[in-house]
Amino acid sequence: MIWMGTGWFPPMLTAMLSVSGSDIYVGGLAGFSMGAISGSHATGKATGVIMVGGLVGSNWGAISGSYATGSAAITGSDPGDGGVGGLVGHMESGAISSSYATGSATGNGAVGGLVGLGSRGAIVASYATGSATGSYDGMDVGAQRR
Repeated sequence: MIWMGTGWFPPMLTAMLSVSGSDIYVGGLAGFSMGAISGSHATGKATGVIMVGGLVGSNWGAISGSYATGSAAITGSDPGDGGVGGLVGHMESGAISSSYATGSATGNGAVGGLVGLGSRGAIVASYATGSATGSYDGMDVGAQRR
C-alpha cells in the first residue's frame, strides 16, 4: 500500500494484500491521492475507521483504467463517520474514468459500490458490481454533497 500520493503513480501498480488502519485514509493501493493513478488494481481487503476504499481511501486526483476486487469496510460507529466505497471511500475532487469495483463495501456511514462519499469531481464510464450496505447510500453513484 502507498500511504500518500501527491504526484504521479507509476502505471500498472498492483496491490495484492489486505490493509487495516486505526484512523482515516485507508485504501488497497493508496490511503490518500492527489496524483494520477492509471492502469492499476488492488485485490485485498481494506478496513479503517473512515474514508476507506478498495483502491484509494480519499481521492483528490485522477483515476483511470483501474479497478479493485477486494472488499472495503469502515469500523466507525457514528453514521456520520464518512465514506467507504468499493473503489474510492471519499472523493473530494478529481475524476474517475474507465474504472470499476467488484468487491463489497460495508460500514456505518455513506457506503457506495463505487464511491462512498463525494463532494466534487467527475465519474465517467465506471461501474460497480459489488454490494453496498450501510447507514445511507453513497455514490453508486449516489450521495454527493453540494
